[in-house]
Amino acid sequence: MTVEQAARAVLTYLHLHLPMGFWSVTRVKNGRQSYLYLDENDYGLAAGGSHPWGSSFCIHMASGTGPDVAPDHRDADLRPRSASPRPGTTKAR
Repeated sequence: MTVEQAARAVLTYLHLHLPMGFWSVTRVKNGRQSYLYLDENDYGLAAGGSHPWGSSFCIHMASGTGPDVAPDHRDADLRPRSASPRPGTTKAR
């Protein structure tokens, strides 16, 4: 199985079993989060697109300061917290 096939299999599984508006496989490099593979999404995003990592929604999840899952991004609490990140998470760069 190739990386692309594995990524698409994971995205298909997530889309079928945990339906949300956006699932993707991304990479963070040089301060940008790039979309490598995406399922059909409600946001008009496409593979090859990117945005600054520092202003991404994912940076909060990866650092442990945001929710683990956000079914509706409008309801997610991303306010800065004084507590340490959740155990098992790493501090975002």
